[in-house]
Amino acid sequence: KKWIFHTCGAAGPEGPTPTQCSSSYRNSNVNVTVGTRGPFKGIQMWRVPETGTYRITVYGAAGGRSVLAMSRSHGVYIMGDFLLEKGELLYILVGQQGEDACPNANGVLNKICIEQSGPFLNKTQVKGGGGGGGGATVVFKVEQHVYIPLIIAAGGGGRGYSSQSDSQLELMDYDPGQPGRNGKSNAAGGGGGWNDSAPVSQGGRPLVLGGQGGQPCHKFWQTRGGFGGGGGGCMSGAGGGGYRGGNTSVDNPKHDGEDGSSFISPEGESYLFPLKGMEGHGEVIISPVLNCSHCESDDCHETADDGTVCYCEDELILAADGVTCINATVVDPLLPQPSLSHLALGLSVGTSALIAALLLAVSGVMITQIGLLEEERKDIMCTSMQHEDPPGTSEEERKDIMCTSMQHEDPP
Repeated sequence: KKWIFHTCGAAGPEGPTPTQCSSSYRNSNVNVTVGTRGPFKGIQMWRVPETGTYRITVYGAAGGRSVLAMSRSHGVYIMGDFLLEKGELLYILVGQQGEDACPNANGVLNKICIEQSGPFLNKTQVKGGGGGGGGATVVFKVEQHVYIPLIIAAGGGGRGYSSQSDSQLELMDYDPGQPGRNGKSNAAGGGGGWNDSAPVSQGGRPLVLGGQGGQPCHKFWQTRGGFGGGGGGCMSGAGGGGYRGGNTSVDNPKHDGEDGSSFISPEGESYLFPLKGMEGHGEVIISPVLNCSHCESDDCHETADDGTVCYCEDELILAADGVTCINATVVDPLLPQPSLSHLALGLSVGTSALIAALLLAVSGVMITQIGLLEEERKDIMCTSMQHEDPPGTSEEERKDIMCTSMQHEDPP
Protein backbone atom coordinates (compact mmCIF):
# COMPACT_ATOMS: atom_id res chain seq x y z
CA LYS A 1 0.00 0.00 0.00
CA LYS A 2 1.25 3.49 -0.85
CA TRP A 3 -0.01 7.02 -1.45
CA ILE A 4 1.31 9.08 -4.37
CA PHE A 5 0.99 12.87 -4.38
CA HIS A 6 1.69 15.04 -7.45
CA THR A 7 1.03 18.51 -8.81
CA CYS A 8 -2.62 17.73 -9.75
CA GLY A 9 -1.90 19.15 -13.20
CA ALA A 10 -0.69 22.53 -11.95
CA ALA A 11 2.37 24.17 -13.54
CA GLY A 12 4.31 27.39 -13.13
CA PRO A 13 4.77 29.49 -9.98
CA GLU A 14 1.41 28.78 -8.29
CA GLY A 15 0.33 25.49 -6.67
CA PRO A 16 -2.82 23.48 -7.42
CA THR A 17 -6.40 24.32 -6.48
CA PRO A 18 -8.83 22.06 -4.56
CA THR A 19 -10.74 21.45 -7.79
CA GLN A 20 -7.61 20.33 -9.63
CA CYS A 21 -6.63 17.86 -6.89
CA SER A 22 -10.18 16.57 -6.45
CA SER A 23 -10.27 15.71 -10.14
CA SER A 24 -6.71 14.37 -10.26
CA TYR A 25 -7.09 12.01 -7.27
CA ARG A 26 -10.67 10.90 -8.06
CA ASN A 27 -9.73 7.30 -8.94
CA SER A 28 -6.95 6.88 -6.38
CA ASN A 29 -6.62 6.16 -2.66
CA VAL A 30 -5.37 9.71 -1.97
CA ASN A 31 -7.65 12.02 0.01
CA VAL A 32 -6.27 15.52 0.64
CA THR A 33 -7.41 18.99 1.59
CA VAL A 34 -5.81 21.78 -0.46
CA GLY A 35 -5.12 25.20 1.04
CA THR A 36 -6.59 28.21 -0.75
CA ARG A 37 -5.09 31.24 0.99
CA GLY A 38 -2.03 32.61 2.74
CA PRO A 39 1.07 30.44 3.14
CA PHE A 40 -0.99 27.24 2.72
CA LYS A 41 -2.25 28.12 -0.76
CA GLY A 42 -1.57 25.12 -3.02
CA ILE A 43 -0.37 22.98 -0.09
CA GLN A 44 -1.90 19.48 0.14
CA MET A 45 -2.83 18.29 3.65
CA TRP A 46 -3.06 14.55 4.40
CA ARG A 47 -3.89 12.68 7.63
CA VAL A 48 -1.86 9.64 8.69
CA PRO A 49 -4.23 6.62 8.70
CA GLU A 50 -2.41 4.45 11.28
CA THR A 51 0.41 4.81 13.77
CA GLY A 52 3.62 3.32 12.43
CA THR A 53 6.84 3.89 10.54
CA TYR A 54 6.43 5.33 7.05
CA ARG A 55 8.91 5.71 4.23
CA ILE A 56 8.61 9.11 2.58
CA THR A 57 10.15 9.56 -0.88
CA VAL A 58 10.30 13.14 -2.21
CA TYR A 59 11.28 14.32 -5.67
CA GLY A 60 12.24 17.93 -6.35
CA ALA A 61 11.34 19.54 -9.67
CA ALA A 62 13.78 20.16 -12.52
CA GLY A 63 14.96 23.58 -13.63
CA GLY A 64 13.90 25.10 -16.95
CA ARG A 65 15.69 24.92 -20.30
CA SER A 66 17.23 28.03 -21.82
CA VAL A 67 17.48 29.22 -25.43
CA LEU A 68 20.55 27.12 -26.23
CA ALA A 69 20.72 24.54 -23.41
CA MET A 70 18.17 21.84 -24.15
CA SER A 71 18.95 19.56 -21.20
CA ARG A 72 17.67 20.26 -17.69
CA SER A 73 19.27 20.50 -14.30
CA HIS A 74 17.44 17.58 -12.69
CA GLY A 75 15.57 17.76 -9.43
CA VAL A 76 16.85 15.73 -6.49
CA TYR A 77 15.13 12.73 -4.90
CA ILE A 78 15.64 11.48 -1.36
CA MET A 79 14.03 8.91 0.97
CA GLY A 80 13.64 8.77 4.74
CA ASP A 81 11.76 6.73 7.37
CA PHE A 82 9.59 8.49 9.97
CA LEU A 83 7.46 7.36 12.91
CA LEU A 84 4.05 8.98 12.46
CA GLU A 85 0.97 8.98 14.69
CA LYS A 86 -2.56 8.15 13.59
CA GLY A 87 -4.48 11.32 12.74
CA GLU A 88 -1.32 13.44 12.45
CA LEU A 89 -1.59 16.06 9.69
CA LEU A 90 1.19 16.27 7.11
CA TYR A 91 1.60 19.30 4.86
CA ILE A 92 2.84 18.45 1.36
CA LEU A 93 4.20 20.97 -1.14
CA VAL A 94 4.92 19.26 -4.47
CA GLY A 95 7.49 21.22 -6.45
CA GLN A 96 6.78 22.31 -10.02
CA GLN A 97 9.20 22.52 -12.90
CA GLY A 98 10.90 25.82 -13.78
CA GLU A 99 9.59 27.21 -17.04
CA ASP A 100 11.50 26.75 -20.32
CA ALA A 101 12.67 29.50 -22.64
CA CYS A 102 12.76 27.09 -25.60
CA PRO A 103 10.92 25.47 -27.24
CA ASN A 104 8.16 28.03 -26.75
CA ALA A 105 4.41 27.94 -27.41
CA ASN A 106 4.58 31.59 -28.52
CA GLY A 107 5.19 31.58 -32.27
CA VAL A 108 7.42 34.67 -32.27
CA LEU A 109 9.56 33.35 -29.42
CA ASN A 110 9.81 29.91 -30.93
CA LYS A 111 11.07 31.46 -34.18
CA ILE A 112 13.85 33.06 -32.15
CA CYS A 113 14.54 29.69 -30.51
CA ILE A 114 14.96 28.09 -33.93
CA GLU A 115 17.11 30.96 -35.22
CA GLN A 116 19.36 30.95 -32.15
CA SER A 117 19.96 27.20 -32.28
CA GLY A 118 20.65 27.28 -36.04
CA PRO A 119 23.93 27.88 -37.94
CA PHE A 120 23.21 31.54 -38.82
CA LEU A 121 25.91 34.04 -37.94
CA ASN A 122 23.76 37.17 -37.64
CA LYS A 123 21.62 36.34 -34.65
CA THR A 124 19.15 38.64 -32.98
CA GLN A 125 20.35 39.83 -29.58
CA VAL A 126 17.76 38.67 -27.10
CA LYS A 127 17.34 39.79 -23.51
CA GLY A 128 16.48 37.08 -21.03
CA GLY A 129 16.25 33.50 -22.29
CA GLY A 130 17.57 31.69 -19.19
CA GLY A 131 15.47 28.94 -17.58
CA GLY A 132 13.37 29.30 -14.44
CA GLY A 133 14.41 27.49 -11.25
CA GLY A 134 12.72 24.23 -10.25
CA GLY A 135 10.63 24.12 -7.10
CA ALA A 136 11.57 22.09 -4.01
CA THR A 137 9.25 19.35 -2.75
CA VAL A 138 8.59 19.54 0.98
CA VAL A 139 6.81 17.47 3.64
CA PHE A 140 6.38 19.29 6.95
CA LYS A 141 4.30 19.47 10.14
CA VAL A 142 2.85 22.43 12.03
CA GLU A 143 2.84 22.23 15.83
CA GLN A 144 1.52 25.20 17.82
CA HIS A 145 2.00 27.47 14.79
CA VAL A 146 5.62 26.34 14.40
CA TYR A 147 6.61 24.88 11.01
CA ILE A 148 8.71 21.72 11.33
CA PRO A 149 10.34 20.37 8.13
CA LEU A 150 10.55 16.58 7.90
CA ILE A 151 12.11 16.10 4.48
CA ILE A 152 12.93 18.40 1.53
CA ALA A 153 14.07 17.45 -1.99
CA ALA A 154 15.80 20.32 -3.79
CA GLY A 155 14.76 21.77 -7.12
CA GLY A 156 17.22 22.06 -10.01
CA GLY A 157 18.58 25.43 -11.14
CA GLY A 158 17.53 26.98 -14.44
CA ARG A 159 19.95 26.78 -17.38
CA GLY A 160 21.82 29.87 -18.59
CA TYR A 161 21.06 31.30 -22.06
CA SER A 162 24.18 29.70 -23.58
CA SER A 163 25.09 27.48 -20.64
CA GLN A 164 28.36 25.57 -20.65
CA SER A 165 28.16 24.51 -17.01
CA ASP A 166 28.79 21.00 -15.77
CA SER A 167 26.23 19.05 -13.78
CA GLN A 168 26.06 20.14 -10.15
CA LEU A 169 26.64 17.97 -7.10
CA GLU A 170 23.81 17.26 -4.65
CA LEU A 171 23.77 19.44 -1.53
CA MET A 172 22.43 18.10 1.78
CA ASP A 173 21.54 19.66 5.14
CA TYR A 174 20.76 17.81 8.39
CA ASP A 175 20.83 20.51 11.06
CA PRO A 176 17.52 22.35 11.55
CA GLY A 177 19.48 24.91 13.55
CA GLN A 178 21.17 26.06 10.35
CA PRO A 179 19.10 28.84 8.77
CA GLY A 180 17.22 27.83 5.64
CA ARG A 181 17.93 31.00 3.67
CA ASN A 182 16.88 32.18 0.24
CA GLY A 183 19.42 32.00 -2.55
CA LYS A 184 21.12 35.19 -3.67
CA SER A 185 19.29 37.02 -6.44
CA ASN A 186 20.96 39.09 -9.18
CA ALA A 187 19.27 39.71 -12.50
CA ALA A 188 17.87 36.19 -12.23
CA GLY A 189 16.07 35.20 -9.05
CA GLY A 190 17.59 33.09 -6.31
CA GLY A 191 15.73 30.01 -5.07
CA GLY A 192 13.44 30.24 -2.06
CA GLY A 193 14.75 28.69 1.16
CA TRP A 194 12.88 27.08 4.05
CA ASN A 195 12.42 30.11 6.31
CA ASP A 196 13.43 33.59 5.27
CA SER A 197 11.97 36.99 4.47
CA ALA A 198 10.19 37.81 1.22
CA PRO A 199 12.68 38.27 -1.66
CA VAL A 200 12.72 40.58 -4.68
CA SER A 201 10.14 39.77 -7.37
CA GLN A 202 12.52 37.50 -9.32
CA GLY A 203 13.34 35.43 -6.23
CA GLY A 204 11.42 32.34 -5.22
CA ARG A 205 9.43 32.84 -2.03
CA PRO A 206 10.57 30.93 1.08
CA LEU A 207 8.60 27.78 1.72
CA VAL A 208 6.99 28.96 4.97
CA LEU A 209 5.65 32.00 3.11
CA GLY A 210 3.95 29.91 0.44
CA GLY A 211 6.79 28.85 -1.85
CA GLN A 212 5.53 30.63 -5.00
CA GLY A 213 7.96 30.80 -7.91
CA GLY A 214 9.76 34.02 -8.88
CA GLN A 215 9.08 36.24 -11.90
CA PRO A 216 11.47 36.57 -14.88
CA CYS A 217 13.56 39.70 -15.33
CA HIS A 218 11.99 40.23 -18.77
CA LYS A 219 8.28 39.63 -19.31
CA PHE A 220 9.16 38.84 -22.90
CA TRP A 221 10.27 35.27 -22.10
CA GLN A 222 8.08 34.37 -19.11
CA THR A 223 10.57 31.88 -17.68
CA ARG A 224 9.03 31.90 -14.23
CA GLY A 225 10.19 29.78 -11.33
CA GLY A 226 8.28 26.66 -10.34
CA PHE A 227 6.05 26.40 -7.26
CA GLY A 228 8.31 25.38 -4.38
CA GLY A 229 10.56 28.46 -4.41
CA GLY A 230 12.06 28.32 -7.91
CA GLY A 231 13.56 31.68 -9.00
CA GLY A 232 12.66 33.56 -12.19
CA GLY A 233 15.11 33.40 -15.10
CA CYS A 234 17.05 36.14 -16.87
CA MET A 235 20.05 35.76 -19.24
CA SER A 236 21.54 33.49 -16.59
CA GLY A 237 19.56 30.65 -15.07
CA ALA A 238 17.55 31.04 -11.87
CA GLY A 239 18.18 29.30 -8.54
CA GLY A 240 16.30 26.15 -7.48
CA GLY A 241 14.21 25.99 -4.32
CA GLY A 242 15.38 24.02 -1.29
CA TYR A 243 16.15 24.12 2.43
CA ARG A 244 18.71 26.64 1.25
CA GLY A 245 17.77 28.21 -2.08
CA GLY A 246 20.18 28.19 -5.00
CA ASN A 247 22.21 31.32 -5.78
CA THR A 248 22.49 33.08 -9.13
CA SER A 249 25.39 34.80 -10.85
CA VAL A 250 25.68 38.31 -12.20
CA ASP A 251 23.77 38.13 -15.47
CA ASN A 252 26.21 35.87 -17.31
CA PRO A 253 24.44 33.91 -20.07
CA LYS A 254 26.86 31.00 -19.65
CA HIS A 255 25.95 30.45 -15.99
CA ASP A 256 23.21 28.20 -14.65
CA GLY A 257 21.34 28.96 -11.46
CA GLU A 258 22.47 26.80 -8.54
CA ASP A 259 20.39 23.91 -7.28
CA GLY A 260 18.86 24.21 -3.82
CA SER A 261 19.91 22.00 -0.92
CA SER A 262 17.98 18.98 0.37
CA PHE A 263 17.18 18.23 4.02
CA ILE A 264 16.12 15.43 6.35
CA SER A 265 15.04 16.01 9.95
CA PRO A 266 16.74 14.32 12.92
CA GLU A 267 13.29 12.81 13.57
CA GLY A 268 13.78 10.63 10.50
CA GLU A 269 16.31 8.11 9.32
CA SER A 270 17.87 8.42 5.87
CA TYR A 271 17.04 5.48 3.63
CA LEU A 272 18.45 6.91 0.39
CA PHE A 273 20.83 9.85 0.14
CA PRO A 274 20.04 12.63 -2.37
CA LEU A 275 20.42 11.86 -6.05
CA LYS A 276 19.74 14.10 -9.05
CA GLY A 277 17.31 12.41 -11.40
CA MET A 278 13.93 14.14 -11.73
CA GLU A 279 13.28 15.39 -15.26
CA GLY A 280 9.96 17.18 -14.71
CA HIS A 281 7.60 18.08 -11.86
CA GLY A 282 8.11 16.83 -8.31
CA GLU A 283 6.29 14.00 -6.52
CA VAL A 284 5.82 12.49 -3.05
CA ILE A 285 5.33 8.78 -2.25
CA ILE A 286 4.40 7.64 1.27
CA SER A 287 4.27 3.94 2.18
CA PRO A 288 4.26 1.95 5.43
CA VAL A 289 7.58 0.36 6.34
CA LEU A 290 7.20 -3.40 6.82
CA ASN A 291 8.38 -4.90 10.12
CA CYS A 292 11.23 -7.14 8.98
CA SER A 293 12.98 -7.49 12.34
CA HIS A 294 12.43 -11.28 12.29
CA CYS A 295 14.52 -11.56 9.09
CA GLU A 296 18.26 -12.08 9.35
CA SER A 297 18.70 -9.43 6.61
CA ASP A 298 16.23 -7.00 8.27
CA ASP A 299 14.64 -6.71 4.82
CA CYS A 300 11.45 -8.21 3.43
CA HIS A 301 8.65 -7.57 0.96
CA GLU A 302 4.89 -7.84 1.11
CA THR A 303 2.99 -10.74 -0.46
CA ALA A 304 -0.39 -10.64 -2.18
CA ASP A 305 -2.16 -11.88 0.97
CA ASP A 306 -0.63 -9.08 3.12
CA GLY A 307 2.03 -11.39 4.55
CA THR A 308 5.78 -10.84 4.40
CA VAL A 309 8.65 -12.79 2.87
CA CYS A 310 12.23 -12.23 4.00
CA TYR A 311 14.62 -10.95 1.33
CA CYS A 312 18.21 -12.09 0.82
CA GLU A 313 20.99 -10.25 -0.97
CA ASP A 314 22.65 -11.43 -4.19
CA GLU A 315 24.26 -14.91 -4.14
CA LEU A 316 22.27 -15.86 -1.05
CA ILE A 317 19.02 -17.81 -0.84
CA LEU A 318 16.37 -18.05 1.82
CA ALA A 319 16.71 -21.11 4.06
CA ALA A 320 13.82 -23.47 4.87
CA ASP A 321 13.18 -21.64 8.13
CA GLY A 322 12.06 -18.60 6.10
CA VAL A 323 14.30 -16.31 8.15
CA THR A 324 17.97 -17.16 7.53
CA CYS A 325 19.96 -16.36 4.39
CA ILE A 326 22.43 -19.04 3.27
CA ASN A 327 24.91 -19.50 0.44
CA ALA A 328 23.26 -21.18 -2.54
CA THR A 329 25.98 -23.91 -2.54
CA VAL A 330 25.58 -24.78 1.15
CA VAL A 331 23.22 -27.62 2.09
CA ASP A 332 20.43 -26.39 4.35
CA PRO A 333 20.65 -28.45 7.59
CA LEU A 334 16.87 -28.12 8.03
CA LEU A 335 16.15 -29.99 4.82
CA PRO A 336 15.74 -33.85 5.24
CA GLN A 337 18.94 -35.69 4.35
CA PRO A 338 19.18 -39.43 3.40
CA SER A 339 20.47 -41.66 6.28
CA LEU A 340 23.41 -44.08 5.97
CA SER A 341 21.09 -47.11 6.16
CA HIS A 342 19.06 -45.75 3.26
CA LEU A 343 22.22 -45.19 1.29
CA ALA A 344 23.44 -48.75 2.04
CA LEU A 345 20.07 -50.23 1.04
CA GLY A 346 20.11 -48.24 -2.18
CA LEU A 347 23.60 -49.46 -3.04
CA SER A 348 22.69 -53.09 -2.23
CA VAL A 349 19.57 -53.05 -4.38
CA GLY A 350 21.45 -51.38 -7.23
CA THR A 351 24.29 -53.94 -7.07
CA SER A 352 21.87 -56.90 -7.03
CA ALA A 353 20.01 -55.55 -10.02
CA LEU A 354 23.28 -55.15 -11.94
CA ILE A 355 24.41 -58.73 -11.16
CA ALA A 356 21.04 -60.16 -12.22
CA ALA A 357 21.19 -58.26 -15.49
CA LEU A 358 24.70 -59.61 -16.20
CA LEU A 359 23.61 -63.21 -15.45
CA LEU A 360 20.63 -62.92 -17.78
CA ALA A 361 22.87 -61.59 -20.52
CA VAL A 362 25.42 -64.44 -20.10
CA SER A 363 22.67 -67.09 -20.01
CA GLY A 364 21.18 -65.73 -23.19
CA VAL A 365 24.53 -65.94 -24.98
CA MET A 366 25.10 -69.56 -23.80
CA ILE A 367 21.65 -70.73 -24.91
CA THR A 368 22.19 -69.15 -28.31
CA GLN A 369 25.57 -70.87 -28.68
CA ILE A 370 24.13 -74.31 -27.72
CA GLY A 371 21.39 -73.90 -30.31
CA LEU A 372 23.92 -73.08 -33.01
CA LEU A 373 26.07 -76.15 -32.13
CA GLU A 374 23.07 -78.46 -32.38
CA GLU A 375 22.23 -77.22 -35.88
CA GLU A 376 25.87 -77.57 -37.00
CA ARG A 377 26.04 -81.20 -35.73
CA LYS A 378 22.89 -82.17 -37.59
CA ASP A 379 24.19 -80.68 -40.83
CA ILE A 380 27.57 -82.46 -40.50
CA MET A 381 26.07 -85.92 -39.78
CA CYS A 382 23.56 -85.65 -42.56
CA THR A 383 26.26 -84.76 -45.03
CA SER A 384 28.61 -87.62 -44.00
CA MET A 385 25.90 -90.29 -44.38
CA GLN A 386 24.90 -89.39 -47.93
CA HIS A 387 27.39 -91.91 -49.46
CA GLU A 388 26.13 -95.04 -47.55
CA ASP A 389 22.45 -95.21 -48.69
CA PRO A 390 21.27 -98.20 -50.85
CA PRO A 391 20.68 -97.59 -54.54
CA GLY A 392 17.24 -96.36 -55.61
CA THR A 393 16.77 -94.09 -52.60
CA SER A 394 16.05 -90.51 -53.56
CA GLU A 395 18.21 -87.69 -52.25
CA GLU A 396 15.54 -86.13 -50.08
CA GLU A 397 14.41 -89.46 -48.60
CA ARG A 398 17.91 -90.42 -47.75
CA LYS A 399 18.59 -87.15 -45.91
CA ASP A 400 15.36 -87.38 -43.96
CA ILE A 401 15.93 -91.01 -42.98
CA MET A 402 19.53 -90.56 -41.93
CA CYS A 403 19.01 -87.35 -40.12
CA THR A 404 16.16 -88.89 -38.17
CA SER A 405 18.08 -92.06 -37.33
CA MET A 406 21.16 -90.16 -36.25
CA GLN A 407 19.30 -88.16 -33.62
CA HIS A 408 19.49 -91.20 -31.32
CA GLU A 409 23.12 -92.13 -32.01
CA ASP A 410 24.98 -88.99 -30.96
CA PRO A 411 27.48 -89.56 -28.23
CA PRO A 412 26.63 -88.09 -24.93
